[in-house]
Amino acid sequence: YMEKTYADTFAFVLSELKKSDPEGILLNSGTQISGSHNGCDYSRIDRYTRHLNAYDGGNQLDFHRCFSPDLKISGGAGYGVLGKDVFNSFYDNLFKGSNGGAYIFWQYSTLDPDLTMSQSGKDMEAGFRELRGEGIGRLVGSATPDNHGIALHYSYPSIHGTWIVDGKMKEEVSYNTSPSFDRFNENRDGWVKALKDSGLQFDFISYGDVEKGGLIAKGYRTLVLPMSVALSDKEVEAVREFVRRGGTLIADALTGIMDGHCAFRG
Repeated sequence: YMEKTYADTFAFVLSELKKSDPEGILLNSGTQISGSHNGCDYSRIDRYTRHLNAYDGGNQLDFHRCFSPDLKISGGAGYGVLGKDVFNSFYDNLFKGSNGGAYIFWQYSTLDPDLTMSQSGKDMEAGFRELRGEGIGRLVGSATPDNHGIALHYSYPSIHGTWIVDGKMKEEVSYNTSPSFDRFNENRDGWVKALKDSGLQFDFISYGDVEKGGLIAKGYRTLVLPMSVALSDKEVEAVREFVRRGGTLIADALTGIMDGHCAFRG
């Protein structure tokens, strides 16, 4: 309910905006991880937004570039980052699909109290200069990622499923309110890092896209189900058909023990 209602709100606002400005777009800022309580299902929301001031928690930069390739994503360094850490942040986000930056919302990251440029601001200026045309950043930024035929499953039902089975909540205020949900996120991130460390790229494919036959239509050769505990009947059949046609399936833990509504299968 929450993720559908949240995405439907974006759809409504966009439809109203188009009545006054047919060229108008929606921007989403301060994006959070896909959690069980916040409705941040980017496979739905990214249908309506065209610019994001995105954080990078929970693999979301890789989500965004896959769910809406035309998105303009502002990511990068901020909050007082200095020196080589600026360049590390810029390039890390560039390889994940970010193609801009937005920092003035936290002015202390660029300006000192006397309104002169801070060292962090100067370092970010140098980083932007390299990314925009004075270095390899320009080449990387204009390249198209190769997914190597690999798809990683993005499953919002599994986000709910890994949270509800735990029965425990952490004391600190966080979207990661369950140890089981933490393990789910860490497991997915482990797959992301293992693939990238192996020199391989990939796409995330959403649960809805799997149901619609996206695995075959998009020509993937390998599907990874990272702790995908909840699979709808349509997903199960689509994955079976993918394998019947020669696709490789890698599933690690508790795969499909729930259906698409997080009810345990008998």
